[in-house]
Amino acid sequence: MIFMGKMPHQTRSGSRKLVLAKDGRSDYVIVVGEEASPSELHAADELQKFLYEISGCRIPVVKDGQKTTENMIIVGRNKALTALKQKIDFEDLGNEGFMIRTLGNHLVLAGGRLRGTMYAVYTFLEERLGCRWYTSKVSYIPKMREVVIEHTDEKRKPSFEWRMVSYLDAQDRDFSARNKLNGVFHNLDKATGGRHVILYDSHNFYQLVPPEKYYKTHPEYYSLIDGKRKWEYGQLCLTNPEVLEIVKQGIFKWIEEFPDCVGYGFVQNDWAGWCECENCKSINIKEGTNAGTLVHFVNKLAEQVGKKYPDKYVMTYSYTITENAPKEVKPRDNVLVRVSHMYPSCDSHPVTDPVKCEKNARFMENVKKWRQITKKVYVKHYAVDFAHYFLPFPNFGALAESVRWYKDIGVEGIHFQGDSMSGGGGEFEELRAYVLAKLLWNAYVDVGQIIDDFLRGYYGKAARPIREYLNMLNDKVRDEHICMHLYSGPEAGYLTPEVLQQANKYFDEAERLADNEEILDRVRKTRISIQYAQLTMPVEHVLFEGSVYPIPLDLPREYLPFLKQPAYVDLFRAKLDEGLVYRQKLVKQFIESIQKSGIMYHQEFVPIGEFLERIKAEAQKYPAMVVQSLSIPVREGMEALASWIEQYKEPELTVKTGDSKELGKLIDVHDLTRQAKSLGLPAGWASGVIGWFMDRGILKRSDVHLWLVRWVSSERKKENSA
Repeated sequence: MIFMGKMPHQTRSGSRKLVLAKDGRSDYVIVVGEEASPSELHAADELQKFLYEISGCRIPVVKDGQKTTENMIIVGRNKALTALKQKIDFEDLGNEGFMIRTLGNHLVLAGGRLRGTMYAVYTFLEERLGCRWYTSKVSYIPKMREVVIEHTDEKRKPSFEWRMVSYLDAQDRDFSARNKLNGVFHNLDKATGGRHVILYDSHNFYQLVPPEKYYKTHPEYYSLIDGKRKWEYGQLCLTNPEVLEIVKQGIFKWIEEFPDCVGYGFVQNDWAGWCECENCKSINIKEGTNAGTLVHFVNKLAEQVGKKYPDKYVMTYSYTITENAPKEVKPRDNVLVRVSHMYPSCDSHPVTDPVKCEKNARFMENVKKWRQITKKVYVKHYAVDFAHYFLPFPNFGALAESVRWYKDIGVEGIHFQGDSMSGGGGEFEELRAYVLAKLLWNAYVDVGQIIDDFLRGYYGKAARPIREYLNMLNDKVRDEHICMHLYSGPEAGYLTPEVLQQANKYFDEAERLADNEEILDRVRKTRISIQYAQLTMPVEHVLFEGSVYPIPLDLPREYLPFLKQPAYVDLFRAKLDEGLVYRQKLVKQFIESIQKSGIMYHQEFVPIGEFLERIKAEAQKYPAMVVQSLSIPVREGMEALASWIEQYKEPELTVKTGDSKELGKLIDVHDLTRQAKSLGLPAGWASGVIGWFMDRGILKRSDVHLWLVRWVSSERKKENSA
């Protein structure tokens, strides 16, 4: 089952109730201050808007000094609140904390002027009146003849000061504000309190010290690698004082141009290539990590920034080759370190479970060490499979427990990296954005209840089978201790034929139960995930009656030896034809859903178009050629390939120097050679076959079928035209 937690609130309830509206009428006014902040004004407008949608009553918004009544809804800090002589520690609430309090006949919704009062309004609407904003387009606003609330006194503060979830739909201004997200990814404006921005927080060494400007005249600014200064796949020389001066001037310029940012990034390039010069090497050896030179450099940079801009942070990254914290040097107080939950860390298990999953043990120790030496630590936690945006990724429970641990050890900000390049439609994108937003505001929220609430609101009557599908996947990875990570493939172990078959039954039922066409579209968009899992599985093929068929996933492999026995021919023919029809139907449905959802990417920076062509090609049978699997051809494959080449009178196969280095992109040359020898084929045949494919631009294993269908089609066109 999904993780269940607690939600601590500071609440004092009384027996009396406030009636804010009844039968379209109200005795209340909404009061804001004469000097209200933009977000306080926006909060008052939102409260008025949603109370009208709920009750049909438009409660007036007035400012201090205007005529009020004995019944006020006080929004933000103002004279009306002061007159009630309430002691509220707004300094303790900070920018985003708030309180919800009833005083006699009055309701007070007030907090930090940046976003706190706005959050008080949204929390009141959500928790007291039942409003929901599931996505940027799907919400639930209840209808009430009478709007009644219990007396209450609550105080809330966020679990994390920086809360970012990079799923495309979560960029929406209103979704972000209503669900309390505040990172640079979210399109908040002045009316919604702006964003908590760390400017240029991604890999930016060469943005600050561009090689095209400096390398020719100052190669010493860049990494010394194997005795030579290099900028290609290199970094900066972090012990060079001139590099420090250039970076300092760049950071100062950013601060002057974008003064509202919390901090400014100095982040290594997204590859290795660390400098090996004597100065850099000696520091890193002493510190036991490449982060040694990084922290030494950033400290000097932060010292200069602090003198001129004492309220600004310099942010850097604990990432891949700099993940380990240094032994001696400590980041200055105005240095912010962001630690990355990167491969090979496991996403199936929470970071707090190193006993069951050793993959997370090193990451957990790194976070602890950075937290011990650094005043402010953020975390970047990957919530998606970067190699397969749509692949089922059952990690909700692990995410919830990890967030609680981050909170408990003092991490102050989290970015959940989602499928921001996908064009929309990554696995459970809408559910993930919603749940993660709730977790970032309150690390102890009951994730099980949040998921159930979302499923009911978003899928209607189809919610139950989708919940059962989620539980099935979650139980599978938990009970069998299956590990998933940032670059897992469909072969990770939890997407067995049985699981895929049951998943399709759940989605069949969900489609049948869908309330209307709109909900049916949501179910089908969600189903993309399980369809993608089926279509991205390695496709095995078999030679049968002169044609090459994709083997149905549900056909037991132990049946294949009986393939050519006369008694089983009719059975296999029916099964293979049935499997082919099913795969073609699956491809058609998948492509229709992809196009309807406007999805553009299926991997980081990889457009989905080629994948769609490939799965169409793999859903066909071919004459005379077979590859038993996309990685290891078998005897029948070798025979058929040789026959096909002879049949179409292709040029004599030749072996090219250097081909063997690239052979892994197509098939395993050693295995191919071994099988070629077992067939009695001439020496060099295997390398020649692969060279022949390479000459025609077929460089990847999965491209074979795509290329083949195009080639056969073009040959048929030639025959027809002749």
